[in-house]
Amino acid sequence: MSVGLLDINVLSGKPKQSAWVRGKLNVTKKPEETVMAHAVEESRSLSAAEKVELLRSLIAELDAPADADIGGAWLEEAQRRHRDLVQGKVKGVPGERVFENLRSRLRR
Repeated sequence: MSVGLLDINVLSGKPKQSAWVRGKLNVTKKPEETVMAHAVEESRSLSAAEKVELLRSLIAELDAPADADIGGAWLEEAQRRHRDLVQGKVKGVPGERVFENLRSRLRR
């Protein structure tokens, strides 16, 4: 059994229609906004330790490679760059000069 509810969308302030079904919110309009608002509200009831764990989990997910084979792609790129150095196709730049250039750019 569901009961229709008129909620105010947290992000836009506009009314939206939703319904509670067996204790879970069933959204009929703008589900991504309602899910986000619900997640934020639920996170407020967590203990400090649980919030820390949630944040660590979310940050780890964001830090994860977007491409499953990104490690392989970087390995190929590193091998290509090494090969180009060994074959004399490119010339290396001393590390100290690289850092001097970076410091100079950051001062601007």
